[in-house]
Amino acid sequence: MKQIVLNIRNGKKNADVAFPCTEEELGKALASIGLANTPSQKAYVTEMVKPDAFCLLESKVLDLDEVNYLAKLMDGEDTAEKNTLFAVTACEGYDTPKELINLHFNLGCYTLIQPTDDTETVGRRYLYSIKGCMTSDEAKNGGKTTGGVVLSEPSETAEIKVYRGEEEIEYKLGETISEEGEYRVTITDECGNSAVYTFTIEAGTNWTLIILLVVLGLLIAGGVMFFFIRRKRASDPDEA
Repeated sequence: MKQIVLNIRNGKKNADVAFPCTEEELGKALASIGLANTPSQKAYVTEMVKPDAFCLLESKVLDLDEVNYLAKLMDGEDTAEKNTLFAVTACEGYDTPKELINLHFNLGCYTLIQPTDDTETVGRRYLYSIKGCMTSDEAKNGGKTTGGVVLSEPSETAEIKVYRGEEEIEYKLGETISEEGEYRVTITDECGNSAVYTFTIEAGTNWTLIILLVVLGLLIAGGVMFFFIRRKRASDPDEA
């Protein structure tokens, strides 16, 4: 299955190239616009025809071998992995094939949760992603961590409130929440659509969770919110 389609240009000639492709297929496409198929062949991309999530790769000179390798990796991804790849790309602003290739090999560091109106499902998917299995008690509760939690800046303008138990707490985005307890995060966009995420901090300092809040098309999606949970060891030197 073709995962990436680029429109490339050389002078006044353009051609669509679908990846992954064979050397022969790539060679024919390049020959049609007067380019040779050499190792690490680069070409100017006028349009990212497919997928839309990679639009930041437009208007750039890209290494076509890297694009082909990325497409081959994507060919082995399931739907959930692709959705995570696309959403994290939009959130992080990745705009090179190398960054996307690196992201593919680190998809396990992210949990994409959608929808978030069912906090039990949120917690279950989160725990599955970090443990692979759960006890019956864990399956009934929200996400849990033995370390701190960091909430990032949302991808769009939104009001964010954080509660510990029933009490709203003062919180500045980017700070680490480390006090033990049950927390609830509410996010409301400019149109009044809202979503809720809950988590529990227990004793221990194994991980810091960096929760990337991405408000993606709330009006179109009918209030659906996406969350990414990126895990880092608390000892990482570049911990946010």
